[in-house]
Amino acid sequence: MSTPSLSHRLSAFTSLLSGTRKDDLRGIFCGSPFISRNFTVRFVSREFTESSKWGRLSIRQSPAVIPKRGRSISNDVRVRSSQNEHNADLDPLGGGDKLVRVISKDAEVSVLSLVATEVVREAQQRHNTSPTACAALGRTLMGTLLLGALKGDAETVQVLFRGNGPLGNMTAISADEGHVKGFVVNPSCDPPLKDNGKLNVGLAVGSGVLSVVRNNRNWKQPYTGTVPIYSGEIAEDIAHYLADSEQMNTALGLGIGFDKEVGIRFAGGYLVQVLPFCSEETLSRLEENILKMKPLSDSPSELKASDIAEAILDGIGAGDYNDTIIPRYGPCGVEELKPRMLRAVASMEPAEIREILDEQGAGAIEVKCEFCNELVQFKETDLQQVLLSA
Repeated sequence: MSTPSLSHRLSAFTSLLSGTRKDDLRGIFCGSPFISRNFTVRFVSREFTESSKWGRLSIRQSPAVIPKRGRSISNDVRVRSSQNEHNADLDPLGGGDKLVRVISKDAEVSVLSLVATEVVREAQQRHNTSPTACAALGRTLMGTLLLGALKGDAETVQVLFRGNGPLGNMTAISADEGHVKGFVVNPSCDPPLKDNGKLNVGLAVGSGVLSVVRNNRNWKQPYTGTVPIYSGEIAEDIAHYLADSEQMNTALGLGIGFDKEVGIRFAGGYLVQVLPFCSEETLSRLEENILKMKPLSDSPSELKASDIAEAILDGIGAGDYNDTIIPRYGPCGVEELKPRMLRAVASMEPAEIREILDEQGAGAIEVKCEFCNELVQFKETDLQQVLLSA
């Protein structure tokens, strides 16, 4: 009997993985543009869309008395840079939130492994997500981080799920040095569990399309790839995107573990890329290693990113860790948001702004960033330049 070709092995492994651990392992072995530019702007019942490269904002009238909105994002987010002054944080073998890259000793396999527990906790707290929405958004944030690290520095990646499920659209953006942020239209969505007791993320997302937008500051224009949503379970969808749109041989796993006592216990993932000239022996060992790994959602809180990489490369051999990133949620930054928010307000008809302010007597407008859920108030004096053209 002849030995199956590598392409046949990849195809068989795709089928095998697609039917395994549907709640955690979303992997396959098979086989870039700027951020989508829509603001959704709302003035109570009035709604329109305005162009911007900065993401999604909602605008509404402020109440007569503005309650305290809590700490600003600059104080609320634990800033952990990937610069050299944080050498202890950048130890690839250390714990905590970390994204590491390692290539096998024989240069047949590249592994990106990720722990992003604090990132997902930050997203859950900011958006007050249900368990199902948290799982969906958390997986999307982690998948976007892995996509952003896949091609190297200076690249920005947006992942957008446009599903017809009760969760609504879901967006995540990653930028240089592990910055990531995202939002979901219906964060309270929490459909019934599956028969096996697992969260039904696929039902929440529904069917539709997945779009990935890549941009590099050195490119003349971004690259956009769009594929049908494969399962709605996030990782499997991103893996199919990589196969269909970027023709990359990859395996992708994402998982979030919950505890009643502590909430999010662990969040992490991996992206394995089969490099040219990968041998049959190495591919078989990868298959064995990945399938014998415990579901990421069952991982202990102390699991490190390097532990994930070493489990995947067990018996294959890990080379040097040649990249370490400290992921964090954000940044948006209130002071950075204000000028962009004002430009969004300025895109409305000045007469309409004046009419609404006069009708309601609020004397102020609030603008909310959908990514960080921060509210910024603009008083009438702040809008004078906008209103002068009315």
